[in-house]
Formats: sequence, C-alpha cells, structure tokens
Amino acid sequence: MLALGAPAASAADHQPVPWTRVSLQKLGFPGVSKGFLAVGASTLTVNFLDDDHLLVTFGMRGLVKRLPGDPETDEDREVAAEIVELPSGKIEARTEWHMHDHGRYLWPMGHGRFMLRIGGSLSTIAPLANLHTEPFRRVAFPARGLNVDGVMASPEGGVLTVESEMPLQQNSVATWADVQAEQTATVIDLYRLSGEGSTESPLTITSPHSVKSGRPMAFPIDEDGFLWPTNESRDPNDWTVNFHAFAPAGKKNPVVVGEMQSSCQPRMMIASRSEYLALTCMGIDSHMKLATYGFDGHENWEEPLDLDSSIAFAFAPSSGRFAVSRITTSISPTTAVNGIPEDPTFKQEVRVYQTESGDLVLKATTSPAFKTAENFDLSTDGKLAALVRDGEIAIYKLPAPSERDRKAAAEVAKFAPPPGGEAELSLQGIVVREQPGETVAGNAPRVVTPVVAGASVPAANNPAAADNAAQATRPVTTANAVAATPAKKPPTLLLPGEQAEFKDRRQKPQQQDSKQ
Repeated sequence: MLALGAPAASAADHQPVPWTRVSLQKLGFPGVSKGFLAVGASTLTVNFLDDDHLLVTFGMRGLVKRLPGDPETDEDREVAAEIVELPSGKIEARTEWHMHDHGRYLWPMGHGRFMLRIGGSLSTIAPLANLHTEPFRRVAFPARGLNVDGVMASPEGGVLTVESEMPLQQNSVATWADVQAEQTATVIDLYRLSGEGSTESPLTITSPHSVKSGRPMAFPIDEDGFLWPTNESRDPNDWTVNFHAFAPAGKKNPVVVGEMQSSCQPRMMIASRSEYLALTCMGIDSHMKLATYGFDGHENWEEPLDLDSSIAFAFAPSSGRFAVSRITTSISPTTAVNGIPEDPTFKQEVRVYQTESGDLVLKATTSPAFKTAENFDLSTDGKLAALVRDGEIAIYKLPAPSERDRKAAAEVAKFAPPPGGEAELSLQGIVVREQPGETVAGNAPRVVTPVVAGASVPAANNPAAADNAAQATRPVTTANAVAATPAKKPPTLLLPGEQAEFKDRRQKPQQQDSKQ
C-alpha cells in the first residue's frame, strides 16, 4: 500500500517550489495500492473550483454496506468528497458517495460544475455556485442506462459530450466473425450547457444531438463548431483539418484551418475559440508530435512527444494556456521467468505551456503516477496549477502572461469563427472509416426533446439514501433517444438445440451481507 507520504524529493530532481502544500493525510486520504495504480482505477481526483478552493475526492477504506438489490458483480466502495480552502488546507465541506465500481466517476464541466457517475446514473453538482448552501446537491442528468465511457466539456464549458457503450444485437448462433468483432458500439450525446448550477441559475441543457459509431471518438468541439481531419490525397500521411461551423457566416462550410503530416489519424483538441492542438504520429503511434495551430491555418510551434501510455489536458483559454499530463514507462531490469517485466515503473510529467508561443511555464513530475491523470489541474484563469506529489497536493503560482503573450493572443483571436450562439449542434456528414465497412455519424436516433435538469437529489450526508434517491429520480430513457436493444446473449458456437457436453456444476456462493 502506498501512503503517498514519501520524503520530499531531493534537489537533484530539480522540481519547482510550490506556493503552498496540502497534506493528503490530513484530508483523510488512506493511500492507494500498487494494484489499483497499475490497472488505472479511479482513486483520487484534484480539481480547482476557483483560485481559493479545491474539490478533492478519494476512495475510502473499510467495510461497505450492501444496498438492497445490489448485484453480486458490483465492486462497492465509499468515496469521500471535500472542498478544501487555499492556502490553509481547511476542509470547508465534506460528503460521501456510495459507488458500485472502480471506474472513473467525476468529470469537470467548467465554471465549478461537475458530472458525477454512480453506477449507471449521472448527476451534476456545482460546489462553487452552492458553496454556502448545499455544495454537494445533486441534480439528475439524462441517462441512457448504458456504460458511460467518458464525459468531456469544451474549454469554455458551453458544450458537453457524453460517450456511452451500447451492446450490439447478436444472433442466437454466433459466427466466427461475431466472436472476433467488437461486441459494443459507442453512442455520443452532445448538449449545450448554460447556468451556474445554483437554484438561482440552474444548469440547463439544450440542443441535444446524438450519433453512433463502432468505436469511441473524441470530437474536438466547442460552442462554435468542431474540427475534423480528412485524408483524400494519394499520400496516406497528408491530412487536411476542417472546421465545421454551427452558424457559418458565409456559404462556405466547412473551412480549411490547417494541413499536417501524420502516419495516424491526428488527434485534435480545441484550446480556445481561435486555437487548437494536434497530436500526430511520426512513423509509430508512440512517437508523436504535439503542435498548436491558429484557426488561420498557421502552425505556431511543435515539439516531439514520446508517449507510452495515457495523455490528458486541462485548458485555461482566458490566459492562453494549457496543461498536459503524459505517462511514460521505464522497464525494470528484473524480469520474470517468462521474460515479462515484473514491475515496470511509470513516470507522470505535467507541463504548462503558452498556447501561441510554446513557452514552457511549468514542468513538474507527480509521485506516484496515476494512469487516470485525475491528480492534476490548471485553474480556469491559468494562474495556478495543482498536482499530487509525495503525499501532498502541491499548488504552484504561475507567472502572469507577458505583454508579448497578450498581444499574440489578441492577434490570433481575430481568426475566431463566427459565434455559434444557440445554433443547433450537428455532426451531420462526418464519415468514420472502420473495419469492416463505414459508420456515418448522424444516423443514430436523435434525442428530439430539449431537457432541463431540475430534479434535486437529497444532500448526501446519508450516502445510501442519496444513492437510492439518485436511482429513483433517474430520468426514463426517451423512446426516441436510442432504439430498444434486446438483452444480449453470450456468443456460442453451438447450433440450436445442442447442449454443452461439460457444464459448470459449481454451486453459486451465498450472498454475503457486506463486502470489503
């Protein structure tokens, strides 16, 4: 078990000096096992609410009471959530949530708002807007009852993307192609967001749009439109980046906003209304290049980026900055008998850049490395950065943007696309090439009724009651949202009427009253 309380790093590490530190032990964090770190379980999150407050959540230890109707396959646990004042480290509010698995459960939505997943239920919380009333008041969010893969908000917090897994229909007799093929499809729901999340300014979602794909896709999207790369030349490495505006100013839409070379499909992220990031491959997928572009098509700068594992970003558009976390692997010299490394070492590095100039504002490493990359954040105004290191949350004060940076940001802002306003979100016409065949985005059944989240979930001093209430108030899936999917049968190579020669006669274990 790692207590995250190792001695401070030596001077040889050349780590920057934090402005302040918050002890995780004093917050009640019990530590995390190497096993959970290795598999990428979600065990600790750190997010800014504003420059004076953090939202910190972590998994707790101890016996967990089984809830009525709780499936035996659940991996229940309790998660603590705390609002921490800076720089004192004082806990201003605390609650507990009853979770049913070890997957990711919290996603920032900008402006101090968050999406919370408990099992198959989604709800929103707005600790910043409700700081002095009910900071952890939960509001039910429309859910499909599917496995949620991820939630992503645009840098300005005005557009939300929710990705879910949908089981594919199968025949009673599986073919070899059925066994080899993917067993799920991805449903992507898009919404416009407004409101702070308080009772005076409730969070409202409008303009819903849904698409379906055979694989997960991260759409670089914001309030004005979205980016999409195409490859239509004879050279498979030539890519053209188009911006599809939701409210185009002229007849030409989409508009070309960049050209690049990549041996894989470029992965792009919108950094602000006038700039975006691109990750491209240089021969192999792990040997990548990070570059930023303006919407005038001009490449600002680029930097080689070796990537062995996950990569994550945090954006501060108002200051023209972004933070990037990447994890690399160094193989231990000790190997098992079969030649597989026994304990590869992961290193997580966090950097903060000026988007337009590429100036490095901060470079620091976390300890230990978290594959989920939920252990770092950049404040909305770009003045503070936070990361977990040696049993503490280290908070760094970042220098203000220079006069040159401000002038460059003002210049590139001239190329921002026309504001999207309340224009309908649409991904119509995007084709995702897959194997086998093609999936055309826009053909999934659409959510035709705008939804306003308004049903409150009781304050969670009683985690079990709050969890039951969340399940009870979960919105019913609209019939138009997704075509009804029959229960999926496991693949089999047996013909109708045939039975397996050998059967598992092991007795089903009796249900226990609690699980650890």
